[in-house]
Amino acid sequence: MIILQFPIKKQRFLDHSTVPNQETAVSYYSRTLLAFKNNNRDLLKVYSINYEGLASGQTINTSNRCVTLYNADIDQSGFQDRFFQLALNLGGDTGGICGSFSQKISLNGLKLRQLPSRFKLDVEVQESSLRVVVTLNGSEISGINWTYDTTTNEIVFSEAPPEGSRIDVTYLAR
Repeated sequence: MIILQFPIKKQRFLDHSTVPNQETAVSYYSRTLLAFKNNNRDLLKVYSINYEGLASGQTINTSNRCVTLYNADIDQSGFQDRFFQLALNLGGDTGGICGSFSQKISLNGLKLRQLPSRFKLDVEVQESSLRVVVTLNGSEISGINWTYDTTTNEIVFSEAPPEGSRIDVTYLAR
């Protein structure tokens, strides 16, 4: 999961999250998000990209407020840095929107899922009887290469059939 907060066009993105009990919003959402993953932290990464707080004596300029030069949420009284806190609490990372954050933030979760290319059969087959037909929108697709792996009892395609296709497998049981 990736959480991004971008201040755009002077819109206010102050966090007004409410929680059903007395715990902090960071604690509540950390616990809730982890529960979706059976409390396995390895299955959950949270990142936050936003402005970073100014150091003492630092003034606002285009290098530290590159999107909105004035009136950024982080510079307003009452700003709560919950998104950064949540990311750090869940083992993710944070990045400053005005800096080079691409080395710290993984976008692998945004990649399209990989379609399967292996399909396990329920019973062992007589190989000579095995037939595989792949269709898309009712039309057979030619040129799709497949093999039968006798050790795993699977149909293995050299390249996954296109999304939305139908695979019909017929055979005689051994």
